[in-house]
Amino acid sequence: MQTVVTGRPPPTTWWEFWREVARRAALRVRSLWSAPGQPAWARPLLLVIAAVAAWSYAWRATRPVNIEIYYAAAARSMTMSVSNFFFGAFDPAGTVTTDKLPGALWLQGISAGVFGLHNWALVLPQVIEGTLTVLVLYRAVRQVAGPPAGLVAAGLLAVSPAAVALDRGNISDTLMILLAVLAADSVISAIRTGRWRPLLLAGLWVGLAFQAKMLEAWLVLPALAGCYLLAAPGGWPQRARRCGAMALLAVVISLSWMSLVTIWPAGSRSAFPYLMATQTAVLAAPFIWASGREVVPIGGFTGTIPEPTLATLQNLIRTGFVATFLQSPTTTDPRLTWIARYCMNVTPRAAGQHAVLPLAVYVCLAHM
Repeated sequence: MQTVVTGRPPPTTWWEFWREVARRAALRVRSLWSAPGQPAWARPLLLVIAAVAAWSYAWRATRPVNIEIYYAAAARSMTMSVSNFFFGAFDPAGTVTTDKLPGALWLQGISAGVFGLHNWALVLPQVIEGTLTVLVLYRAVRQVAGPPAGLVAAGLLAVSPAAVALDRGNISDTLMILLAVLAADSVISAIRTGRWRPLLLAGLWVGLAFQAKMLEAWLVLPALAGCYLLAAPGGWPQRARRCGAMALLAVVISLSWMSLVTIWPAGSRSAFPYLMATQTAVLAAPFIWASGREVVPIGGFTGTIPEPTLATLQNLIRTGFVATFLQSPTTTDPRLTWIARYCMNVTPRAAGQHAVLPLAVYVCLAHM
């Protein structure tokens, strides 16, 4: 047993014991409030900036205008099964993935699963990510330019209109930015310490950022590698090898989810009973978010995912998997033209025969 000598006599009464506990807790709080090697005012100001950032990102963030309904519908679908969660399913039946990798949506799905399907539950991960970005940016800038410059950088990011508008929504850019700043901070640490583990950590952050925003995350790799090659200690061969290891790890982490999905057994996928079909996922998303029912977008989010043939649509109608369609009144797509010709138009209309909705609603019976 190791004995620690503190220079203070041990407490002999309960009063002295709790007083010693309070004294040590106060010292701990003081050490957290003012970090060693920094001015006493640096950390308090940083905490104030972080609080302002969190308040700016969270204030009125639950307004529907801040929510991208496409990703909100996907987050809801991901809470319905483990398979939907892992694959980033857009619809509750797990038939279509989103137009991006599901890294950022995983966090939104967890938040919605824990706190319920609320707007603020979808925005909460972005508020936290944006606040953490402010703190990490301070650390990165402080390492190279000192605490005053770090506070200026953190303050500018916290009140930047672009950052405020981005972090009070539910798109994946917020997570990518946080991971990119973490990668930059790790490269700075690798340059200052001469160690190569922080450089590998930078590759890990870039690979995880790829899971949120795909190729956009790789845009920082040339800048990170260039900084390390020019400023890191050691010879050129050593620096080149370490940069290569960072890039290789970033690529491996980036492609890990896609590789796993590619080799996933196709036989494990089941039939999917669609209850409604729409022209695009932009139209399908509000119905998925509002009802949690299986809605398939005929043209997908970009107009190409998925692309069922006319025969496939007719088969879905005959088997009763699809009964209702929403589409634009004017379209040249032969599949949608067939629906408009052979299915019943039940678009709600007000007095004067003006359509209530800007969309045409068709009901297709199984015998059609």
